[in-house]
Amino acid sequence: MNTAMDGGPLYSNPAFMAFGGEVASLIRARDWSTSPLGEPGTWPQPLVQAVNLILSSRLPMFLAWGPELGFLYNDAYAVILAEKHPAALGGRFQEIWPEIWPDLLPLVQSALRGEPVYHENQHFVMNRKGFDEETWFTFSYSAVVDDGGTAQGIFCAVVETTQTVLAERALRDSEARLSLAVEGARIGTWDWDLRTMRGDWSPRTMEILGASHGTGITPEQRSATIHPDDRGRVWREYAAALKDGSDLVSEYRIVRPSGEVRWIASRGAVERDACGTPVRTAGIVVDVTESKAAEAALRESEERFRLMADAAPLIMWITDGEGRTEFFNRQWTIYTGDEYQASTAHRIAGDYVHPDDAAETTTAFDAARSAETTFLIEHRIRSRSGAYRWFLVRAEPYHDPHTGAVTRWFGASVDIHDRKLAEARLRALNETLEVQVAARSAERERLWNLSQDMLARADFTGMMSAVSPAWGQVLGWSEAELLSRGYASFMHPEDADPTLQAITRMQETGRPTRFRNRISASDGTFKPIEWTVTPEPDGINFIAIGRDLSETQAREDELEATQDALRQAQKMEAVGQLTGGLAHDFNNLLMGVSGALSLITRRVEQGRVDELGKYLEMAEAGISRAASLTHRLLAFSRRQTLDPRPVDLRQVIQGIGDFLQRSVGPSVAVEIDGGDEVWPTLLDANQFENALLNLCINARDAMPEGGTVRIATENCRLEEGFAEGEEAADCVLVSVTDTGSGMDAQTLERAFDPFYTTKPTGEGTGLGLSMVYGFVRQSGGQVRIRSAVGQGTTVELRFPRTLSAQAADDRVAPASARPANSHGETVMVVDDEVVIRSLVTEVLRDMGYNVIEAADGVQALALLQSSPPLDLLITDVGLPNGVNGRQLADAARSRQNDLRVLFITGYAENAVIGESQLDAGMHLLTKPFEMDALTARVQELVAGP
Repeated sequence: MNTAMDGGPLYSNPAFMAFGGEVASLIRARDWSTSPLGEPGTWPQPLVQAVNLILSSRLPMFLAWGPELGFLYNDAYAVILAEKHPAALGGRFQEIWPEIWPDLLPLVQSALRGEPVYHENQHFVMNRKGFDEETWFTFSYSAVVDDGGTAQGIFCAVVETTQTVLAERALRDSEARLSLAVEGARIGTWDWDLRTMRGDWSPRTMEILGASHGTGITPEQRSATIHPDDRGRVWREYAAALKDGSDLVSEYRIVRPSGEVRWIASRGAVERDACGTPVRTAGIVVDVTESKAAEAALRESEERFRLMADAAPLIMWITDGEGRTEFFNRQWTIYTGDEYQASTAHRIAGDYVHPDDAAETTTAFDAARSAETTFLIEHRIRSRSGAYRWFLVRAEPYHDPHTGAVTRWFGASVDIHDRKLAEARLRALNETLEVQVAARSAERERLWNLSQDMLARADFTGMMSAVSPAWGQVLGWSEAELLSRGYASFMHPEDADPTLQAITRMQETGRPTRFRNRISASDGTFKPIEWTVTPEPDGINFIAIGRDLSETQAREDELEATQDALRQAQKMEAVGQLTGGLAHDFNNLLMGVSGALSLITRRVEQGRVDELGKYLEMAEAGISRAASLTHRLLAFSRRQTLDPRPVDLRQVIQGIGDFLQRSVGPSVAVEIDGGDEVWPTLLDANQFENALLNLCINARDAMPEGGTVRIATENCRLEEGFAEGEEAADCVLVSVTDTGSGMDAQTLERAFDPFYTTKPTGEGTGLGLSMVYGFVRQSGGQVRIRSAVGQGTTVELRFPRTLSAQAADDRVAPASARPANSHGETVMVVDDEVVIRSLVTEVLRDMGYNVIEAADGVQALALLQSSPPLDLLITDVGLPNGVNGRQLADAARSRQNDLRVLFITGYAENAVIGESQLDAGMHLLTKPFEMDALTARVQELVAGP
């Protein structure tokens, strides 16, 4: 062992040198001679332990140690450092973050003084990627002290919240914009109660209607605003909507009190009661007078356009965004001899375009619509005489100014027949065209051969005529095998029909399609393939492009498995919370039963039998409501009140060995492997004995013909990642192994589920293993089952090692006699359960104490203002009306700082969990308890020093 600069012990081979991960590797490889931290072998024990902590954590953490604040961190924090990593490793804190050091220095100084430092969503302007950027972090600083208790450095746990802060800011901005948009839209609202036949108008609605008030509107007042010519239609539309359940939609004229006529659009919804009867309507109203005027102007403009288009010496046409024709000018009728009728671009092409040009025309128009670009083509159109002439066709898309979507195509067809004849003569002389075509063909061939996607040309009869080399690379089939078999034969049987149906629909519509299926490989497996298929203009063949989704499918399967595991964990947690609440109520009831029976015993001994009736009624009421599930429900929910103490588990197990043997019966042998000494653990020994007994009884039930139960202990490690947030640590392993029938995978998966049992009805509650699970997890440990059918079962319990004093069995033995009576001391009893409060009060008064009763914390605080000094405060923890037992005790001790407090509780509330978190002078007694135990504890506390 060496000595460090602070005088603490050193390690020549720190444990963290064996950690995996990038930062741990960098620590081992770095030259530390230039670092203010020095060589790792000279680092003091507190620093080494802190480094072990951060390197084992998945959360971002760092350390700054020594006078120069040498900097160490883990892999998660390296992401935050960005380009400052790995140069920051071993550097000086202030040199790593110079741009924010003025902000950090006061926080570092506070932490080194021992003051807690915590900031949430703290804003910094950092330069960690070569430029300044706004960032936000939630972090805490705490001092790291040497063996002498002097702060030598700081430890920081940090989470970057930049994206969360920016998202919240964006949400606020979006909501503000929405509010401005609604206000700017000048929309009014209305609300009509069909039961009272009265309605309300918003201020904007009143403005639109010119109304002077907007509440308590009658049907007559509402009807008076509607134009007489529209009134009947509006009410019929309203009645129809109420009858058939549709939305209330109407446009009509209103007449303002000034006589002005305006157009409004109204839209609303109907609210119905449980019987389906309309009870209320509500909606919005918008003044559309200007829109109506614009529509009239548009109709006039369209008429002018038609006159102008009919005068043009070319064919002009319009379609909607989907290719449905809306307009052809008079030149169409003059040229074709047919009057225009509403149709589609595809049908027009089929009826009037030359058969050799029709498919190319429709394909080009579909491509232009898909790309939203200019449609341009040359084709032949049949004239009224039956002859065909060449036309140049050009159309431009019109984008809606608000949505940007294409809603119209404006096109023109110009006669270029004479020009085409001249071009044909010119092409005959153009000898280079063939060379150009060959070059383009060669380029397509290169793409065909180099593509990693599977390319194919196939026909609608079921055969492929060409396949790219990628088919062999992905599936392993040769080109000859692929071209000699129908493509349906390569499909998975379940996918063949849907795939062929999709191909048939594509042939019928002439439009490309996409789908997924499974294709067989040469090794007999099936691979998921995503296909994009496009028909060729000839209507006979199509081109198919397939992409292998094997890796994508594997990632999706992994994600689904992870989500299943998460759902199972959430289910277990939810059941734990439910059972915890149930057990709290049951313990209060059992307390009433126990106390009543104890008083009955005393009264019989005293000869006061005439008072037994009321105590019997208390006991009978509690027994009728209580159940034996209390302890197990609390254990599973991890809410039972534990009394954790340092325990040697090997000694505990050996101490109850005979009891376990008697419990399982003579046909089962209980073998306890003493083994080597084990580390002490911090847990409730009584609850551990109950858990061990449950496991032994389960093992016995799994061996109806007899067998062996072997219990062993050994030192081990908690498994890192067994549960979220848990890290590897020293622990003691207790294993219970039987030679019974074992469990199958389905039973093993549900073994810890509450109320799940494989025993016959009436022979098991299904809470035994649930109780064991809850107790071990509440004690900070882990539990795991290993089993197979016919090979027995092993249950492994891991409990964390404690560094507290050597374990000792210091459980208090019951008193041999009741304590002596008091000398008139004053005791306050606070419990919201009337039965419990009455029993405790009567026991204490029998002992001679002056007792003050209170039903809750609020009442108790009021009584404290006028009561004499107390010798003892007895209070439940979970009190109603806003003041719990711990808060009451703190308030009472603020007035009387030496006041002793006894908490009585049947549930591990967060305020009080075990003796370890109680202040001096505070004690805990768990419900249900014997009255003798209560009197002994009260006498001990009142008489104590």
